[in-house]
Amino acid sequence: MLATLSIAVAGTMVAYYQVVSHYKTAANQMELALSLSAQLTDATSGHEELAHALWNGTPIDRALYQRQQNQITALFDTGIRELREPDQHTLLVTASTTWRQVLTSRGLWAPSAAPDPHVTLALQQQFGSASDAVGETLSHLSAVAIQDGRHDLATADMLQNLVLGLLVAMFALVVGIALYLARRMTTDVVRPLEVVRQAVTKLREGDLDHRITDVPDRRWPAELSDVAGAFNTMAAALDEQHRTLRHRATRDPLTGLPNRSSFRRQLEDQLLPTGSTGRTLGVLFIDLDDFKVINDSLGHAAGDAVLIEVAQRLTACVGPDDLVARLGGDEFVILLSRQGSGTDRTRDTAEDTAERVLAVLAHPFTIAGNTFPVAVSIGIALARPDMDDAGRLLAEADLAMYTAKRNGKGRHEVFGTPISD
Repeated sequence: MLATLSIAVAGTMVAYYQVVSHYKTAANQMELALSLSAQLTDATSGHEELAHALWNGTPIDRALYQRQQNQITALFDTGIRELREPDQHTLLVTASTTWRQVLTSRGLWAPSAAPDPHVTLALQQQFGSASDAVGETLSHLSAVAIQDGRHDLATADMLQNLVLGLLVAMFALVVGIALYLARRMTTDVVRPLEVVRQAVTKLREGDLDHRITDVPDRRWPAELSDVAGAFNTMAAALDEQHRTLRHRATRDPLTGLPNRSSFRRQLEDQLLPTGSTGRTLGVLFIDLDDFKVINDSLGHAAGDAVLIEVAQRLTACVGPDDLVARLGGDEFVILLSRQGSGTDRTRDTAEDTAERVLAVLAHPFTIAGNTFPVAVSIGIALARPDMDDAGRLLAEADLAMYTAKRNGKGRHEVFGTPISD
């Protein structure tokens, strides 16, 4: 009986430490993958803005540009070296290769990076789309890390069930000390493991807010208390990383407005049912006139301050059902959505909004001790009942904006309006 008890206890302890090891390994690997994904997403996004400016001929800090590339390369190398899961490793290698190819193919790989005098808006947009692919791969890396972490937690859950099976067998064989051991094991192992198992199940089902809160004082073994603490830390980090990644994927880091991809997605969602619900849409494409002069004369910090205040003023110009977004650089866009309004009425609303934007931005800006107005050119495009192409509607608004620039800047034009000689 003692030999059987010793074997059962030894097997229980081995399985118990396997459970602890699996939980800790899963937590560490998931935290590493999510941390790398978040850092790389933030770093490549910031580097992309400098790359756009350099490619377009805008003066930038070359030393900063080189340091950013070195830091991003180091992050990729660290992840490729330390992430052991094959899928995560493959995604990180793909993201690293794509990021370098995007820059190299456009002559933007330091230290030989140089401006291209033949850059067009279409090429810049293609560059942005190619860079977005890196962000999508990193976002996929986070999703795969969560999936792999859940798989590892499920494996630990299986080992926990083996622990419970060993306990049941031990209780059946050792009748004389079964009641005593059952009481102690239930108190010290089974109940804590069940709490951990339930917590893992909730996490696997997507409840990222769940925490282990009912740990009795001085009654849980130190190791399981550590596991509970590690679980809570992992769950909190996972929840925070999930919120951060979701925010970074949809928001412009400078102004806090929705970014290009978020705006495009919301425009597509609203554009599809316009013909069947009576909803009409209007898009205002806004570009700051001579913004390069502000950057060149006052510096990029002042230019960023101007963009932030422009975003705030634009937000104040629209209603609660409208959407203001930053497409990148000095380009902003407003989506007007009206239920039960005809196209003519939506056009009137769009033109009124454009005039309001022009008036609001004409009030002087005070940046770094300098006071000056900001003029913009605005292009307006209205969705037709049969239109289901978000890209086309945005392109029409863009063309109207360039018409406004050609006609003198500081004004608005509606797509499809005859151009006077």
